[in-house]
Amino acid sequence: MTRLLLALWGCSFAIGQAQDTLRGRAHHNGPLAHDVNMRPEYNALELISRCFDEIGSQLIGSGYADSATLEVRGNLDVELPLKAVDARLNSPDKVDFSLNIDGVTAPNGHYRYQVEGGLGDTFVARNQKMELTVSHEFKSYAGKVIRTRNENANLTSFQSLALKKISQMKTQILESGKYRFVYGGTGVHDGREIHVVRIFKPTRGKQAKKGPIPIQKLWTFWYDGGYELWIYADNYLPAALFYTSVDDNIFANMTIDYDREHLPKRIAIQNNSVGFDGQGELLLDYTADRVLRGLRLTFDSQKGHSIRMDLALDFLKGYDSDKFKILPPFGYKKVNRDHLKLLITTQIAGGLLQLKQHGVNIKNFKF
Repeated sequence: MTRLLLALWGCSFAIGQAQDTLRGRAHHNGPLAHDVNMRPEYNALELISRCFDEIGSQLIGSGYADSATLEVRGNLDVELPLKAVDARLNSPDKVDFSLNIDGVTAPNGHYRYQVEGGLGDTFVARNQKMELTVSHEFKSYAGKVIRTRNENANLTSFQSLALKKISQMKTQILESGKYRFVYGGTGVHDGREIHVVRIFKPTRGKQAKKGPIPIQKLWTFWYDGGYELWIYADNYLPAALFYTSVDDNIFANMTIDYDREHLPKRIAIQNNSVGFDGQGELLLDYTADRVLRGLRLTFDSQKGHSIRMDLALDFLKGYDSDKFKILPPFGYKKVNRDHLKLLITTQIAGGLLQLKQHGVNIKNFKF
């Protein structure tokens, strides 16, 4: 979820006079820091490392230690300007769809999800033996036998999964040798002292893209570009994050509000990326044991994009393998995975979203 949000909105950093304008673009309508000054006793590497450690120790508590199953239920509502689907169209119309999501997942990588609504009725599942995709509209399925061991196969709790992901991110940023770090000074934000740290990956002067990032980079885009991170001086948790990727045309910022228990309760999102600029927020709800039990996302762009997502989360003790059994539906036809993907995508673009009536030709899309 966290990577998906960053992929949709991003945040910002840059160096040098030519980059200052871009950095300012990420800061647009974002939080402000006052009385920033340099203090020689601090350095960027130590501050970032401490921030990662505190996220793991303060936010990923013992409430997740015996949770080996997560049930997820919720819905997603999306409204898009027709121009966002095909830039060649001049129609002011919009297309919209809703999804209902119901499923279960485990830290070892197993999952079962039923997705119903405007994108069809689809079932996806994975366990230690196979991966399955089912389209109920086409009464077809595609399966793949899993022959390699999942990298998370030995994980038995969501606490271990979260700590592993944080450790991987820390290693990628601090130890890969691909990033540079700058201490930007210590100042005041919202009445509290913060440290300003900048992290960036040197670029080769590639020309900026005019469109959004490609789907295959959705989970790895954050490797590139640069960050400005504000860290609270009293507990070393992040206060705000700015991200800039000139190559991927992403400029945005996020501000984090915490409750009295130092848990993030609201993340304000300001996206300044071309064609998708707008504002949103992510609201988080917790149990008395400091375990996340729900989240609500809203986002509206100036050009008419609208996203609404509401998820209920239930972390359960123990792991029940019966929840992840996979059996192809009786009477359904087995097809090639790429063929099933094409069928589903064609149905979405040409049928369920009724794009054809707006002049969108399915042949214009590449899958």
